[in-house]
Amino acid sequence: MKLAGIRVVDLSNFLPGPYLSLEMADHGAEVIKVEQPGEGDPGRHIGLADGPHTVFFRNLNRGKKSVVLDLKTEAGRARLLQLADSADVFIESFRPGVAQRLGMDAETLRARAIRGSCTARSARSARTGPARRGRRTTWPWRRSAAH
Repeated sequence: MKLAGIRVVDLSNFLPGPYLSLEMADHGAEVIKVEQPGEGDPGRHIGLADGPHTVFFRNLNRGKKSVVLDLKTEAGRARLLQLADSADVFIESFRPGVAQRLGMDAETLRARAIRGSCTARSARSARTGPARRGRRTTWPWRRSAAH
């Protein structure tokens, strides 16, 4: 496997980040998915359930390990830093500013010798551009029903 021996810590939700870490797991990386306490990943509740999990969640998270950490507590953040220290790749999809507030921004992680960090974000929660200012982006195929 191409990514055997690579460890990924994944804090992302919904589609962009989980799909990235799924591809990495499919190619042999060890992916550790970090979920919030309580309901966990919101993807657990999207779509139809087929057994204990929804199809959406199961398909995006196959082959991953899962751990629950409360990042609002000092103990949870400390445990996350321990996981990050053993990781080659760190994936998150927080709103702008949250990773820095938690001490998990790219600069902090690079200083801890993490090889790569990735912010997986859709255009809807972008850090720059019209989406950042709350304006919707109009895609060409959605301009009008006449086109």
